[in-house]
Amino acid sequence: MKTNYDSLFEHNATLAKQCIAADAFVKTFPEKAASLYGKAVKTFLAVICCSNDIAFDRTKDLTPINMIGAAYSYGVISKYEKGVLDDMRYAAYLADNPRIAVKRIDTKTLLEKVISFFGMVMRYYHLENEQYSEDNLPIGNCEVISIIKSFEMDTAYDRVYLASEEGGGFAIVAQYALHRSEVADEVFSYLENEDIKRRFISCKTVLRPEVIPHQEGNNLICVKTSVPEGYVSLSFDDISNLYTEQRLKLIVNLAKVIFDLHTSERPLALGGFEPSDIWVSYKGLKCVVSGLESKVKSCVNTEGNVKADIKSFAYIAASLFPEYEDIPIAGLLIKHVLMGSGKSHMDRIYPVLKKEASHFTFESAQLDAFERSPSEFYEALKSGLLEIKEESASVPENGEEKEEAAAQEVNFDEMYSKVFND
Repeated sequence: MKTNYDSLFEHNATLAKQCIAADAFVKTFPEKAASLYGKAVKTFLAVICCSNDIAFDRTKDLTPINMIGAAYSYGVISKYEKGVLDDMRYAAYLADNPRIAVKRIDTKTLLEKVISFFGMVMRYYHLENEQYSEDNLPIGNCEVISIIKSFEMDTAYDRVYLASEEGGGFAIVAQYALHRSEVADEVFSYLENEDIKRRFISCKTVLRPEVIPHQEGNNLICVKTSVPEGYVSLSFDDISNLYTEQRLKLIVNLAKVIFDLHTSERPLALGGFEPSDIWVSYKGLKCVVSGLESKVKSCVNTEGNVKADIKSFAYIAASLFPEYEDIPIAGLLIKHVLMGSGKSHMDRIYPVLKKEASHFTFESAQLDAFERSPSEFYEALKSGLLEIKEESASVPENGEEKEEAAAQEVNFDEMYSKVFND
C-alpha cells in the first residue's frame, strides 16, 4: 500500500520506517502517533548533526532540544525549521508526559505539525515534489484503497473510504470529523455515546457497522463495515456477463436483503442506496448491502427512508433485469414504483417476486442482447431523465374500433388496486 514516505526509503530507510509507524496512529490514537514522531525527530536530528559535523562533548547532551539549538546556532537550519522541529518535539514530550499536558493532542492538531515536519524532511532529501496526504493514512487495521465519497453539506461524514483489512478482505470506512457542520457534530456526539454494535445487532443481511477503536476526545471517529470474504462490489460490467436466470436470482436475493432490513425485529431503512453499496458473491449470487456506516444515525425506518430504499431497488432491478416487465405481478409492482407510486412495499414485492421467479421461464440471454446499457439506464432512471409510462394500445380513429380499443385499455392504478387491495 502507498504511504507518505515511500520515496524516503531510498534515502533513509530507518527514518521512513519510523514515520510510517507513527502515521499508522495519526487518525486513531494521535497521542501515540506524536510519541512515535518524537523518535523520528531524534533520528532526523542525528542525521543533520552528523552530516554537518556537529559534535557534543557528553552523551547526555544528545537531547532533541540541544541538537535543535546546536543546529540552529551553527546556521544549519533556519528559524522556521527550528520552530517546526521544536513544535514536533514538544508535542512528543507532552504525549509521553500526559500529566503536564493541558489538553490531549487530537488528529487535527497533530496533522498540522506532521505536515510541516514532512515538508522539512523532504526538502532536506531534495524530494520537494512529494506531498503529505491524509488519505494515505491507515485507519485502525484498514489500509485505504480509494475515496468513495467526500463531504457535502447535507452529509454528516467527512470521507468514506474503500479499504483493505489486515487479515484480508475489504471494508468500507466512514470518517467523521468534528465541526464539519451542525449535522456532522450531531452525529459525532451520537457516535461518542451510542453503542452502535448493539444498535444494529438485529441486522442480518445488511452489513453491521462498528466504531474503530480510537483515542477518547479525538476530533475524528471512524466507522467500519467489514465485507464478507468472497464478496465484491457490484459492477454493471460483471453483471452483463450473467444470463437471465442468474440475474433474476440476484434480484430476488437483493429484494430479500431490503425486505429483511425493513421487517427485522428493529426495522431500519437506508434512505436509498447505490450500486456501489451492493456486494455480490458470484459463487451463489448472494448479496449484502452496506451503507449504514455513512448513514449511521439517519437509518430510521421512516416512511421516506423506506420509500427511498424501494425506489433504489426498483432502479437496480430494472437496470439489471430488463425482463422484469414479463413477470406478471412482481413486474407490475416494480413498474409501479418506477412510475412514482409509493404504494408498493418490500413485504409485497419480495414474496411475489420470489414465488414468480420459480414458476416463470425466460429466454436465456446476457444484457448485451438489449439495446440499452445497464449503467446508462440506471443513471437515467436515478436522475429522472427517463420517465416510465404504462404502455397502452394506440386508439384508431374509426368510431367502432375506437370504442373497442378504449374498453381494452388498462387503467394501471385500477388494476393495481384490484390485484392488491381487494
